[in-house]
Amino acid sequence: RTRRRAAAAVRERHGGMRRLARAMQHIARLNLTDPASSDFAAENCRSMHDLVRFAHERGVAEMFSLVGRGGRGLGGAKKLRTDVPMIMYVLNIEDGLFPTAAGKEEIGPDDFRSTPMWALWFGLSAARELWVNMPPAADWNELDRISAGIFRRDAPQLASYAVISAHYAHLMMRFGYHFALVDTLCSPEDRTNYIQFRFKGGGAAAEGRELRIRVLERVLARQGFAVKTRGDLLDARHGPDAEAVIQKRLAMLGMLLAETRLLDVRLGDADEAEAMADDFLSRLDTAGEGAP
Repeated sequence: RTRRRAAAAVRERHGGMRRLARAMQHIARLNLTDPASSDFAAENCRSMHDLVRFAHERGVAEMFSLVGRGGRGLGGAKKLRTDVPMIMYVLNIEDGLFPTAAGKEEIGPDDFRSTPMWALWFGLSAARELWVNMPPAADWNELDRISAGIFRRDAPQLASYAVISAHYAHLMMRFGYHFALVDTLCSPEDRTNYIQFRFKGGGAAAEGRELRIRVLERVLARQGFAVKTRGDLLDARHGPDAEAVIQKRLAMLGMLLAETRLLDVRLGDADEAEAMADDFLSRLDTAGEGAP
């Protein structure tokens, strides 16, 4: 009787795997691979993966089409000219840029009037050698191969954007395989000031991505952020706090983003991740940028 039950359990498992294999054809198979093709259409979706891919592609395309489309409120977005290797569009909603930027087709960081945008960009671009000496944010040939042509070097999905005003900034930054979102208010009204930060993704295996998250978590927690993590996703919040403190935290966040780019492919274990975080914090303290 025991053997019969065991044999029945094996048959059930094997039957379940066969059913799962048949179902996965309608769940995981990706048929829509080229957004530029005339076949990239809703009626050609053959799996759940196709549906998600189609909805994501069309949503992202619509978002970025607004950058250059008049009559939608985003026609004034300008491309940022910068040494940092990313494509970014900046939308000024109220006093986020100096008046001298009004007639420019492209702007530079010197045009930032926005307090939080300036502070974050100061940190992001402070160590310019990090961007010069590091390898590219992505192996574009390999990315094109494994994605079956979904992504290209100039694909709009890989662009970044910022919406800014004098005291507000919302940034969605893409660095090849991972993204970071910063939403912040930095004004003389201390009780309203905050930083919301989200980070996800990477080009390494799950272990490497999670080790990088440990670095970010350790640094941000020591800098007064409330941090939550799950796998390779991190959510952090700081504030309310004084305007000067928010500026310092944004500059620190920019430096942290610069230093942790591609870190997921370099970290070996948890001890190395903690040492990296402690070294970063030590250098902050030495420079006088640490937590008050």
